[in-house]
Amino acid sequence: MGIAAVELCGRFPLAWYSAPEDDPACAAIMDANLVLLKALLLDGDGPTKEDDEHGVLPALHTKIDLLLLMMSKGLRGLEPLPESVYCCMDAQQLRWRGQPAGTPPSPEGPGALALYLRPNMAIPLILPGSLMKDLPGSEGDWSGRFAHRLSETVQECLDRLIFRYHRRSVARSREKP
Repeated sequence: MGIAAVELCGRFPLAWYSAPEDDPACAAIMDANLVLLKALLLDGDGPTKEDDEHGVLPALHTKIDLLLLMMSKGLRGLEPLPESVYCCMDAQQLRWRGQPAGTPPSPEGPGALALYLRPNMAIPLILPGSLMKDLPGSEGDWSGRFAHRLSETVQECLDRLIFRYHRRSVARSREKP
C-alpha cells in the first residue's frame, strides 16, 4: 500500500483503545466519532449569506451534541492525554512514528486507536481496525500502521476533514515565500 496523495499529518496524542466487542458498542463509537468529526468540520466555518435554516439548524444540533458528549466525558473523569506522536492518516490507514500509549492488540486480532485530533477538546476519534504487518523496508521509518474500519457516514466526514486539512496546508505553503 503506497502513500496517499491526501493525508492529515502532525503530532497528535495517540493511545491504544479497547476494541468494540459487539455491534452496539461499535455503533456507539461511530455515533461519537460522527459528532466529533461534524464539530471539527464546523470549526472555523461561520454562517454565510447563503445559509438558511436548513444549514444553520443542523450546525446548532451538532454543537449541542458535542457539548453533551464533552459533558458526559467530563462526568466520567478527566484523564491525562497520552503522549503525542507523529502520525499520518488517510482514508484507509494511520501510520505513526514512536509508540502509542497503552498495550497494542495482538497482530491477528481486532484493535482500536484513540487519536486526539484536537487535544484541547480532549475527545478522541476512535479508530477500530487492525494492526498491519509490514515487509521490512516497505514503508520507510514508520513504527506502525493500522488499517481503520469506519461506518460509511463517519468515513465520509473523515475524508472531508482530511481534505480540508490538506487544502489548508497547501494554502499555507503558498503563502510562505
